Amino acid sequence: MLLLDPYHQATIAACAGFLTQQVLSPIPEVSTTKSILFYTIANGFLVLALKNAGQPLALLHYFVRISLINISYLTSLIFFTIVHRLYFHPLRKFPGDKFARLSKLYEAWINYNGMNSPLVRDLCRKNGDFIRTGPNELAINNVEAIEIIWGRSQPTARGPYYEFANFVGEKHLVSQRNKAIHASWRRIWFAPELSIF
Repeated sequence: MLLLDPYHQATIAACAGFLTQQVLSPIPEVSTTKSILFYTIANGFLVLALKNAGQPLALLHYFVRISLINISYLTSLIFFTIVHRLYFHPLRKFPGDKFARLSKLYEAWINYNGMNSPLVRDLCRKNGDFIRTGPNELAINNVEAIEIIWGRSQPTARGPYYEFANFVGEKHLVSQRNKAIHASWRRIWFAPELSIF
């Protein structure tokens, strides 16, 4: 098996980063655990491919080549993700902070500092009722929009935020995101014959 030179390996890795971004961008919620598992398995195959290339390479040489390929892959993946989120994302036309469009880390930092609510309020006052607060999130400051988006007759699913309440993987009334299942569980929980009030 012929081993490509490092330049071609890096080019192929960059193309793989672009393809990964194109495959993952339409998926609204990509599982972090599955992504890390896939990335780890792909690196395992990369090590095997380099080892079976037929050229005796020193351990340091393996490490350098794998690092080069990973840096090339991750750099292109991050670059194309940034370009997609800023210029091609379905929410790109909504106003909001540029950093919020790129990553949830911005919102985590704002929440850590206790400034999320005042910041969103100020952005809504400045830019209107619909503000982009994350790569896939909008903050909505309009009472009429609640029924349109979250009404019982709407097909909109509950967001991933509700999964925070899963304990040991078990779903319950608070963490259930499927509207039909949630409604059936809620009817049982709030049945009039069970009410003590």
